[in-house]
Amino acid sequence: MKKLLFLLTLIFISSCTIQSQVCTEEAKMCSDGTFVARDSNNNCEFEPCQEPMVCDYTNNCPEGFNCYLFPDESEPTCYQGDPCLRCESLICDCTESFPMQIICN
Repeated sequence: MKKLLFLLTLIFISSCTIQSQVCTEEAKMCSDGTFVARDSNNNCEFEPCQEPMVCDYTNNCPEGFNCYLFPDESEPTCYQGDPCLRCESLICDCTESFPMQIICN
């Protein structure tokens, strides 16, 4: 009888499925222009952003990134995508220099 009860308990436990958390499909834009999603294994918190990569003549940006100097930064960093997205107005001008300086309008 104990074996039967034990076996039934095991069957019940194995038939239960642990539901993983389903997160919203939001994304957060990081300071380098990349996006991170929510982590279902970490209470739907956003994945951490990478540290910004400083760029200059000796430190090139990886493929797909450009070297920009943003108004709120003291040194140029690698950025992927439209740099105007970093401006509150979403409108900017870029100087034709290296690094390109971003002027938010």
